[in-house]
Amino acid sequence: MKNKETMMKKLLIALAILAVASVAQADILATWNFYGSNSTQWEPAMPIAGANLDANIDSASLTIGGGFVATSSGNNLRSNGTYWGITSPDLGDAYVQISLAAADGYTLTVETITGAVAGSGTGVGGVDRWAAQADGGGYGWVIGESATANNTSASWDITDTTGETVDLRYFASPTAAGGTYGFQGINGGNSIVINGTTQPIPEPATMSLLGLGALAMVLRRKMKK
Repeated sequence: MKNKETMMKKLLIALAILAVASVAQADILATWNFYGSNSTQWEPAMPIAGANLDANIDSASLTIGGGFVATSSGNNLRSNGTYWGITSPDLGDAYVQISLAAADGYTLTVETITGAVAGSGTGVGGVDRWAAQADGGGYGWVIGESATANNTSASWDITDTTGETVDLRYFASPTAAGGTYGFQGINGGNSIVINGTTQPIPEPATMSLLGLGALAMVLRRKMKK
């Protein structure tokens, strides 16, 4: 009996260690900055590789959708006209897309995004929203329509989107057809910061240990009855 209890305790300890090891702190996964050029210059340079990649992020890139109409105003990535991210935007049309891929043997979780947003004189007070997909499973809205003050830092909670690959689409709309709205360049800072975690994909042996730990917990409860 004591041998069985000792074995169960060891399994429970191993399970606890694995659980603690799996808890990851949120970190920067990738960043972009649009300081030094305007949208008409960024557009032909797509895809734009992310900087400051987390050690377990294999790649991060930024592209734009077909309905994106670049503006020539400096130090930004902004679109011209309310048709970019209208009140009920088309998920397959005008957007800024960010694609992240975890390194082999890892998954990634996008938790929050921070961004420096701005609009022209007729674009201030615009609205924006985000959609996401994991592992090619199809886009869905993760952030509803929200208004952001001009020339400010915005933060969006992406409700922990997890996969080996995660794609994000940003939709924005100025307040008037002639206005522009989107991300502004920051001198010495970042226009977009993707925050989240990376986690190793459990090996089969680890999964077996987790299963044994769960079984040990069940058996221990039965022995106490």
